[in-house]
Amino acid sequence: MTTPQKIHVLEPRGPDSQAERPEEAPPSRGELWRRRTFLVIEVLFFVEVGMILLVLPWTRLWTDNPLLNSSFYVRQIAESGFLRGVLSGLGLVNLYIAISDAVTYRE
Repeated sequence: MTTPQKIHVLEPRGPDSQAERPEEAPPSRGELWRRRTFLVIEVLFFVEVGMILLVLPWTRLWTDNPLLNSSFYVRQIAESGFLRGVLSGLGLVNLYIAISDAVTYRE
């Protein structure tokens, strides 16, 4: 009786799977600045969205909003602590993404 072989899905297969791959050429100066600029824009976007989602549901701008007060049912939902908590939680997730992206950036 033979033992079953384990299949490794994430490992490369083929004749050169054990051979070392050549290193990639270092990125050009323009490519580095493009990556950095994109990172700064991305981090600022996630921080801004995160702060808005974290703070806005607990301000007067949220409670006195005529769009949310147009209907009794919409107002009930908008003023519920559950919805406010969910939106604040999404804000925290956005802040975590921004901090994570900024900290883990490698050139």
